Amino acid sequence: MRTSSKKFLILILFGWSQFLLYSQGSSPENELLKHKRPPLPKNTGFLESVLSINPEEKEEKENQPTNAFITHTRKKKIKKREITPTPELSSSNSENPINSELESEKKKYLTKQGISLVQSLERSKTGAVKISKILLTHSIPDVREEAARALGRMKKGSPALQKAIYHDSFNVKRQAFIALEKIGGKDVFNYFVAGIKSTDPDIRLASFKGLGKSYNPYARELLIRYGIGSSDTNIIAVSLAGLGNFSKQEDLSIFKKYIPSEIVDLQIGTIKALGNSKAQGTLELLTQALNENNNLLPEVIYSISQKNNLHSTLLLLKIMQTTDNESYRLMIQKELNNRNAYGKYAIVKTPSASLRSEPKTTSTRVAVLIEGDIARVKNTTEKIFKAKMNNEMLEDRYYLLEAINNKESYTNPIMQGWAFGQKLSFITINKPSIYTKMKKGFINSFNLDEETEDEKSLPPFTTLDKKKGKSSSDDEKVVNEKKKSTNTNPEFDDEDEEK
Repeated sequence: MRTSSKKFLILILFGWSQFLLYSQGSSPENELLKHKRPPLPKNTGFLESVLSINPEEKEEKENQPTNAFITHTRKKKIKKREITPTPELSSSNSENPINSELESEKKKYLTKQGISLVQSLERSKTGAVKISKILLTHSIPDVREEAARALGRMKKGSPALQKAIYHDSFNVKRQAFIALEKIGGKDVFNYFVAGIKSTDPDIRLASFKGLGKSYNPYARELLIRYGIGSSDTNIIAVSLAGLGNFSKQEDLSIFKKYIPSEIVDLQIGTIKALGNSKAQGTLELLTQALNENNNLLPEVIYSISQKNNLHSTLLLLKIMQTTDNESYRLMIQKELNNRNAYGKYAIVKTPSASLRSEPKTTSTRVAVLIEGDIARVKNTTEKIFKAKMNNEMLEDRYYLLEAINNKESYTNPIMQGWAFGQKLSFITINKPSIYTKMKKGFINSFNLDEETEDEKSLPPFTTLDKKKGKSSSDDEKVVNEKKKSTNTNPEFDDEDEEK
């Protein structure tokens, strides 16, 4: 009994001691951990570095709960945090040099591919629709700029260009304005009115050009007030060219003012305006501009070529006869072939040549042509006439000519009358054959030499003429027959043609 009571008392005392320990916040496990490593002083930065102890880990260990199960789960959570990627690994592609190089190479490839696609579509008839879609949807701005330029060259896709002006970046807007200027039209007038107020010089210049192609009466007033009244020479030049599209007779006074200008750009703008205008008297002003500055001959040829009438054809022929530049002559020959200006033309070779109402010297004179004037031969008399020239009696036919009216006041720019053949030399423009079109082109098909029978100017006689069946006896027979025909012809008019 005593032994059992002793054991019971020991258990009661042990339990009471354990209760006191737990109530004070200490446990046997904590007492053991405290004895394993003694606490460090407060200033332990150097020691912690030597012992490779992280201060953050130290604080975590001190704040860990005493329960073993809780500490085990806490360690697992710390391990999961270590597995998560750091901010350096999850950085953007722009900070990585390898990825940025790949992106730039990809952009270059897509740009080159998009531009080549636009250029290939430009050569097709139905490519304007696809190019318009590229302009509105492509991600790269360089490709959209090329699409806008292509639509301007094709002169199509105005709705897509208008949308690009509203919604796209500035560089694409600039190309869209330039493209709209090439297309023109009444529906884009408001865009050009807004464009002349822009600070960008390219947009302002394109807008003033476009006003001349909008055919709006208010646009003409804007060109005169703000375009020609501007201090910028380029804007004045394009405004003059656009003003010619309205073909107003009262605008010729403005063009006359700038023909003798010392600024070449203003002279070129005036020449373009005269080419665009359909008012009466523009061809005379073009001739005056050519006399003012002979270096502007290509611009004058181009402006004259825009007018498809006999007056312009005769002017082109006159320029071709007076210029020595072979490239300019070829330009004129190409234009004459395009307008089918085939036939026989007469050039005045004497100081003057009278045009008469009838083919005889006693008829009234309609006008007088001077040396170098060119006229188209419309008809020829079958009779041969004799007339006195330079104290000599000469024989020839009369030719009905259509020439440029050189009178001060006229209603028709073309006049016609009969001229004596001895005062004229002739050139013939023949229609090119199929062979010359395929092999040599139209240039070599023109016969621009004077028609002559002067034996001194003919090439020497060769055996090639004999192979064609000709001989000297045959030539003599032809000459004798001509002499007989002229001597036996009773229709001679022995008059003085010098009057």
